[in-house]
Amino acid sequence: MTHADPAAAEELTGGRTRRITMEIPRTLVTKGDILRAFGACHAVLDTGVTSDPGQDTAWWAQLEGVTVLDKRATYREPWTMSLDLGKAMWDIVTVDRAIPDIAV
Repeated sequence: MTHADPAAAEELTGGRTRRITMEIPRTLVTKGDILRAFGACHAVLDTGVTSDPGQDTAWWAQLEGVTVLDKRATYREPWTMSLDLGKAMWDIVTVDRAIPDIAV
C-alpha cells in the first residue's frame, strides 16, 4: 500500500508504516486496520455495534478499498458491512495492523 498510494498509507497509519498481519475475531477489528476480505484489502474507517429494538445486535464496519483494484473488487465508495454479533464474535478474519515503532 505504501508504494501504491503513499498518501493513503500515511493517512491510515499516521506515519507508522510497520504493520503486522494477524488473524483475529471480527469483533476485534479496529479503525486503521486493513481488513482482507472478498478478495481485496479494505481500510477500516470505523467499527461499532448496533442494537435496534426488535432486531438482533449486529457488529458493523465502514470500509473502503485500499487501492483502485480493491475498490473495483467491491465498491468504489466507502461502504458498511454488518454481521450478527454472535457470529462476528466467532468469525476469524485476517487484518494488517499498524504497530508503533519502539524506541530501544
